Amino acid sequence: MVRGRGLITLVAGATLVAGLAAAAPAATAAPAAGTGATAPGAPGAPSYFDLARKDCLGTAANPGSKVWYTVAGGVLSDVYEPTIDNTDVSTLQYVVTDGATFTDLQARDMTYTVAADPTGMACTVTSTDTQHGFRLVTTYITDPASDTVLMNTRLQARPGSGANLARLHLYARLDAHVNGNGGGGSANAGANSGVVDPSGVPVVFSTNTVTNAANRDYAVPTYMALAGTSGQAASVGYAGTASDGLTQLDTAHTLTPYTSAPDGHVVATESVTPGRGHEVTLALGFGRTQAQSVSAAEGSLHRPFGQTAASYRHGWASYDAGLRPPPAREASLAGRYYLSANVLKASEDKTFPGAIVASLRVPSQPLGPVGARRGDRRRQAVLLRLVPGGVRPGSVRGLHRADGRRGRRHGQGRDAVPVRPPAAPGRGDAAQLAAERQVRPGHRRHPAGRGRLPHPDGLPGRARR
Repeated sequence: MVRGRGLITLVAGATLVAGLAAAAPAATAAPAAGTGATAPGAPGAPSYFDLARKDCLGTAANPGSKVWYTVAGGVLSDVYEPTIDNTDVSTLQYVVTDGATFTDLQARDMTYTVAADPTGMACTVTSTDTQHGFRLVTTYITDPASDTVLMNTRLQARPGSGANLARLHLYARLDAHVNGNGGGGSANAGANSGVVDPSGVPVVFSTNTVTNAANRDYAVPTYMALAGTSGQAASVGYAGTASDGLTQLDTAHTLTPYTSAPDGHVVATESVTPGRGHEVTLALGFGRTQAQSVSAAEGSLHRPFGQTAASYRHGWASYDAGLRPPPAREASLAGRYYLSANVLKASEDKTFPGAIVASLRVPSQPLGPVGARRGDRRRQAVLLRLVPGGVRPGSVRGLHRADGRRGRRHGQGRDAVPVRPPAAPGRGDAAQLAAERQVRPGHRRHPAGRGRLPHPDGLPGRARR
């Protein structure tokens, strides 16, 4: 089945494209052979970044919650934490089975539509399985009080379908590339490891903080835990192998749990079949240790989703209230104006204020083999700048009633353009632009004069203008 291709268009000035308790089935029984064992099949299939074309994005307006989410292809896509250049997720999506006759994967077997709230920062995706008569309605936000992405999902029968929801089993499948890694072995770059925590929560992590990018010395060990309000059996395994939960569900419509999957392309699968009300909330929590990530995820679930969502939306409403309103003659564009301002705000890092990426995305490509030249597996961001005065691409300062900050820039991923200090005090924007046009060592000018190409040896390159 061809999946839907919903797209939110984000506009800035012109156009900025960003944009069952008793009735529930019991947790699927797992064969004893897999329980408590190390998953077979390492290192798994090659790991890929997800779609660069995003349906929507979001983060809490406050600086304390350092996690960003994106949605692409109707499912959770790149999630960045603890900095805006550090992607940790390929996809997090649902798998639905009746336990006997079919298994459907959200991105593969369903169509979808996307809608955003007035701020543009809370996203709701409706995924429809026409053949089997049900749909999943999922709202995505981040927890303003924690480094956690929250997904609230309602399982519904399509009108007139007569679908028996009590017969359906719902699983969440997390395809990870924590810290921008996700492979392992000769055909992949880097590696993740996965375990099922004693609490029953699956955790995927990377402790590799080595980077090839000059001046990028702020990488940290990252752990990512997946918890749910109706979490049941959980497993970790290697993508595309017999230990991958999707492979098991496609083949036998049941999950065979494994509790350890070291050094490879790791996927985590968890049974999250909801109880009465057919509603479940998932929490993807982050931390520098396993315990911290599990605590973040479970802590976010202790608060009702509606309450957290209200706090999240209030944060963005308060931010918008502090912006200069658009001119009265442009009142019809007010919604687009605030949406665009929010996208620019959401694109700013929270550890390095003033560092802004042009887009929360990573170009779709395989992670290169271990030992490959950097140029073969580089991920480069197009960067925006904070400049004095005026509202124009690369500037958010002009939107604020009062803001005296100058910006710093930094790049995307492990092969990043390094963080650079702001211009010296007293330099005007014209002088700064002229200085930036100078060719720096290790760069050569584009033949058409529109920027610089990466050095043949893979040294950090500048994005083309």
